[in-house]
Amino acid sequence: MPSPPPHAQVVLIDGFDPLDVVAPFEVLHAGGAASGGTLTVELVSTEGPGEAPSGTGGLSLRATAAPADDRRRTEPAA
Repeated sequence: MPSPPPHAQVVLIDGFDPLDVVAPFEVLHAGGAASGGTLTVELVSTEGPGEAPSGTGGLSLRATAAPADDRRRTEPAA
């Protein structure tokens, strides 16, 4: 079974620095576009979908989801 395409999530935390979020999002999005959509990226928040306030002048960004679990992680053997 083929692996799903890579998917990046940039986590918004209340009081985030906008450049710490926008720059990686832009680079990852551009990489996905240049590769024909083989990489996707989204903004997420531990609070789930909704506005996340930055620490800069009332700027907020919208998270589309809560962070997804990494299903590839394995539990230690008992």
